[in-house]
Amino acid sequence: GRKKNGAITKLVYVYEGIEKESPTSKRNRLVNTKYFCCGADESNKEFWGRVRRYIEAIYEVETIKKIYLNSDGGAWIKEGLNQLYNTEFVLDEFHLSKYVLQMTSHMLDSQYDAKVEVCKVIRNQTKKEFRELTEMLKEYTDKESEKMRIEDASVYIQKNWSAAKR
Repeated sequence: GRKKNGAITKLVYVYEGIEKESPTSKRNRLVNTKYFCCGADESNKEFWGRVRRYIEAIYEVETIKKIYLNSDGGAWIKEGLNQLYNTEFVLDEFHLSKYVLQMTSHMLDSQYDAKVEVCKVIRNQTKKEFRELTEMLKEYTDKESEKMRIEDASVYIQKNWSAAKR
């Protein structure tokens, strides 16, 4: 009864920072990267335990200032918050941009300005003001499907509010 294409492959990479590929390059590379992968045979707790043990073996844990979990907010990823030390969840730019676009795509010529405003409210204001902006965006369409799309995107951002603000 399982879908054959429904498995989630879990991928985590631990790295120490980002640096330029070369002094004149526009491209960056991750410093001292270690990749971890698992399939359906390992629980989230076991997987993150393996990541934690690697970090403990390689680094002086008490000197780590912050570990960032940059992701879409999936439940398996959030288990890392329970398993790792001094960890902060950050909503990745790809997913944040995707949902901001979902909220503003109906604005046509004003879409760029609407996206800037949504991002400004997320970064600098409260959930209450974000909800007010969501309602205002819905007023610019008569289509129920677009209103639902705006609301769904808004709910996703609100569920990940503190992570989206970072």
